[in-house]
Amino acid sequence: MTGVIQKKERFTESINANLEDINKLYKLSILYNLKMFIEKKIFKDYKEKEFLKDPTYKNLIKTVKCKYSSSETLGLNKTDFAVYTIDNIKINIKNIVRSKGQNAVSDANDELYALCRKYDRSGEPKVMPAFEKVMDAYWSYLDF
Repeated sequence: MTGVIQKKERFTESINANLEDINKLYKLSILYNLKMFIEKKIFKDYKEKEFLKDPTYKNLIKTVKCKYSSSETLGLNKTDFAVYTIDNIKINIKNIVRSKGQNAVSDANDELYALCRKYDRSGEPKVMPAFEKVMDAYWSYLDF
């Protein structure tokens, strides 16, 4: 979507994206960082290899309707997606979500958690510990 979203449909007044797009881009940020975390491991478990093949990321990115881009966050080798304001200023999803509180993406967190649990149904969890590390890293460092 390249036009300006109606004010009542925006996540916040100045952001040219709705809640659904913010949630999708947040999920994409977490999934991208999780996949990068797993790919960096030298020895991958079967569960991790299967998770890397999951089509969720590719399918989700096709459904985002607002103008977005990705950016490295403070040179920390973490990627976050960004949306644009109505004045075409790029703002990271993490900053937007923090402005509303982490509860704004609780449904997205639940979906991400369920996706990771899907690959850790039996035996020793491999994807969930990686997911938890990525979530801790995503929310722990300051980037304001």
